[in-house]
Amino acid sequence: MKLFLIAIIVFNNYLGIAQKTYIVQYKIVDSTAPKQNFITSFTNRTTCLTYLQTIPITLRNNGYIAASLDTVQYMTDTAFATIYIGAKYNWVQLTTTQSEATVLQLCGYSKQVVANGAINFTQVTALQNKMLTYYQNNGYPFAKIELDSIVITNNNINAKFSLLLNKVMNNISQLSNVFFASII
Repeated sequence: MKLFLIAIIVFNNYLGIAQKTYIVQYKIVDSTAPKQNFITSFTNRTTCLTYLQTIPITLRNNGYIAASLDTVQYMTDTAFATIYIGAKYNWVQLTTTQSEATVLQLCGYSKQVVANGAINFTQVTALQNKMLTYYQNNGYPFAKIELDSIVITNNNINAKFSLLLNKVMNNISQLSNVFFASII
């Protein structure tokens, strides 16, 4: 009986040491896309799924703004992923007014970040958030910043930061004037 229990324990430990792998086979649907080095082997299906969800974000942050994970089929130990990568787009210029340029510099922006570099929407969003925080901390809690005048030519993008400011004090004084006028 002891020998049988020892055999079961050894067998269970052996199964725990031997890891199964979860394999992914990729199909890239656009023939012009450069070769990508996607990870193909995972310890389990969950880590595979997590990784697959990051692929479009990573590709977009490298300038492939149309990238998508089109389909994923899961089997017992294999997944089949269909990915569209698309063309790579580059910033040529990101323009602003002079007052916005000053705030951009305060937020860590430099023209070298954008000039002829791959589009990285994470960086653009982070820059917009820093600008919004700056304006909110300086009396403009309802500031709005967006990309405007976007022009795409041969996979090169020119865009402009557009800024809309509403100062709180002006809005409050206008509201109080309306309120007091309605009382009288």
